Amino acid sequence: MNIRLKFYASLRKHLPGTEIGEEVVIEIIQGSTIKDVINSFSITEDLAKIIFVNGIHKNLDYILEENDLLVIFPPIGGG
Repeated sequence: MNIRLKFYASLRKHLPGTEIGEEVVIEIIQGSTIKDVINSFSITEDLAKIIFVNGIHKNLDYILEENDLLVIFPPIGGG
């Protein structure tokens, strides 16, 4: 099954050649969770802090469905 994926800020290095806000389509196994996807990109859970699926905040245990748009941001700092 396919999902659409966007990584932002420092996580974009895991999708080389993508522009800011550009999504890629990836194939995953039916029943995969967000945690499964981030692990497949060697991203640790502490680096995937803000997660949206189809514009709705989700946790790492959410089971993805065909054509979902998964958007992940790293921790945001500032001052």
